[in-house]
Amino acid sequence: MAAAARGVLLLSLLVLLLTATLCSGDTYRRQLSLELNPGLNSSVSPLPPGINLIHIRSLGDGDTLHFLLCNQGPPTLLIVHTNSTSSSVQVDWPAFLSVNNSGSLRVEPENSVLHSHALVLVRLWEYDDLNDTADPQTAPPSSFLPPYELSRFQWGPLNSSNLDPQGVPEARLCGGDGSPAFSQGELCLQLSAFGSGGRAAGWPGLLHSANSSQLGFWLQGVRPRADRARFLLELQGLGRPHGPGRVEVRRSIDDEYSPSIFTVRTKGGCDRGRTVAVIEDRL
Repeated sequence: MAAAARGVLLLSLLVLLLTATLCSGDTYRRQLSLELNPGLNSSVSPLPPGINLIHIRSLGDGDTLHFLLCNQGPPTLLIVHTNSTSSSVQVDWPAFLSVNNSGSLRVEPENSVLHSHALVLVRLWEYDDLNDTADPQTAPPSSFLPPYELSRFQWGPLNSSNLDPQGVPEARLCGGDGSPAFSQGELCLQLSAFGSGGRAAGWPGLLHSANSSQLGFWLQGVRPRADRARFLLELQGLGRPHGPGRVEVRRSIDDEYSPSIFTVRTKGGCDRGRTVAVIEDRL
């Protein structure tokens, strides 16, 4: 999602991505819990500064959803769905913190895993929207500035709240690359999971079910490099192969909480993404 900023004004940007992992009715409920650095013990002492792994466990009647968010390298959200109410996350911490950490994080028993996929935050793009169209596909290549590689960002610790006032576990992560644009600014993201159907407490109150998670991104205090700057966040999806993926895009106005036209992207019938942007210019 793109957001505009002009001159030397600092920028605040909020983007919300709501994903439904499964389809279910509004009355379905889950039990939620949150833990920091699951299974960490004296085998890794001390833990490298700033390295955190958040695990949100969403227990259903006969299944479990595991949401894992890590600040090592580019921020990555892993979602695992199992057909067991006793499935657990196992982390080989020495291997997890090494350069080659393949296989260091598992959900056991492995034969209980029904589906898994990951969302990786790769780059933050900025371009000069000279015609003020908010459509990067029509922008000339020369209007794009060198992107910010999120793997090179210095991320702060993952701040977690076991329960917000609505009983929703949340995890928040902020960081920057130390460049002049981020000298007084940062890119933040927040993960929320839900135990029942409803709407998120904060604006714009996106609709969710007990099988949904919400990932919000925002820029605050970032100094644009272009006169009519717009920003794009590049995400990469990874998952077990289930044939070629197809994304359906639909434009709708059917939401009383968002009285404007918005875009809904649906993949596989139940995986749904919706993006909302809020802009606040500050001197």
